Order: sequence, then C-alpha cells, then structure tokens
Amino acid sequence: SEKGVGLGIEAGYAHSQGKPVVVIARTGSEISTTLQGIAQQVFFYDTLEDLADLPWPATVAQSTAVAWPYVVRSVERLLDLLEGLSGEALNWRPSPTASSLFALATHIVGNIEETIWGVVCGQPVQRQRDAEFQAVGNDIAAVRDRWQQLRARIDAALATMSAADLAQPRQHPRRGTMSSNEIFVVVARHAAEHLAQAEMTAEMFRSFSS
Repeated sequence: SEKGVGLGIEAGYAHSQGKPVVVIARTGSEISTTLQGIAQQVFFYDTLEDLADLPWPATVAQSTAVAWPYVVRSVERLLDLLEGLSGEALNWRPSPTASSLFALATHIVGNIEETIWGVVCGQPVQRQRDAEFQAVGNDIAAVRDRWQQLRARIDAALATMSAADLAQPRQHPRRGTMSSNEIFVVVARHAAEHLAQAEMTAEMFRSFSS
C-alpha cells in the first residue's frame, strides 16, 4: 500500500544511516520481509494498554525520543527537497485533486503542530486542516521558519515530560484515544508517507516540464 511504501522508504533510509529500526504494529498487520529483515525488533499489540507492557529496549521516554527524530528527519528531507524550487514547481499539482509540494509541506507541519504540540504537549492549537491543502507560496522560507520554531518548542517540552506523562492516554482529533507513544508512531508514519509523495510529485514535475 502507499502507507507501507512510505514507511519502508523511511525505515530503509534510517537503516542505511546506521539507525536502529523498531517496528510496532497491531496484531495481524502485514510487515514486509524487507522491513522485518532490517528491524532490530518487531512488536505486535492488540490494545493501547499492551504498548505500556512491551519490552522496550529502553525506557518509555527514550522510545519516544527514538520516534521523534524520524519525524524530524522526514520534515527536514522534505524541506531540503523543496529548497530553491520555483513558485511554479512548488504549486504544481499532478491533477486537480492532488496536493502540491507547497501544500504537502504546509500540511505536514500543521499535522505535527496539532498532534505533537497540541495533543502530546497539551498546548492550544488553532488548525485549519482543509486550508493546508490549498496553500500556495513562491518559496519555502516561511514554512521552514515555522517548522524550526515548532521543533524548538517541542524539543523543550519533551525534555520536561516523564515516562508517566508519555504513557497517559490522549485524545487524537481523528483517531480517538491513543497513548503519546502511539501518536509519535502515527506521526512518524504520516510524515514518511508524505515525504514519499513529495519525492514522487517532484519527479513528476521534472518529467512534465522537461
């Protein structure tokens, strides 16, 4: 599936950089042979409560710290991909209903702000999700600046949170009750999916404009 491809790309990149890959999936999920092969550990769970009982290789707080850099890496790679592109390239859409590169970057940052800063860190966030997909811009500077400020705030907040804080159930705006740890996994997957989508969109633009 598209989700599996995005996750596999990000996991493969992390593995190539010598980073540990840990797979966490609901029981019954299909995990590719390649992903199983590069994963240091594979955990399956049935309920959210099972996550708290998993034999993590480190503490709960450290396991979250493992997930957060994956999110950061996906965003940084996306912004680097868009750096220096023309307004035409940033706002080009493969089809009328598809997302542009600028919209994807805006959406990813908006998602992280809502779910990590808002839900996990407990800060007020006013988000207009639908508007993110209509966003346009001639350069990526404003999105990068917004991301850098958001990342700094999240880094500071996570440094003050205990393992007990991170194990508490949270109310995700679209997925219901989840632990902070599960939210980090969802956000990492979401960012990886859209990174893969952006890479394909950029390649399509180059093909169509050549």
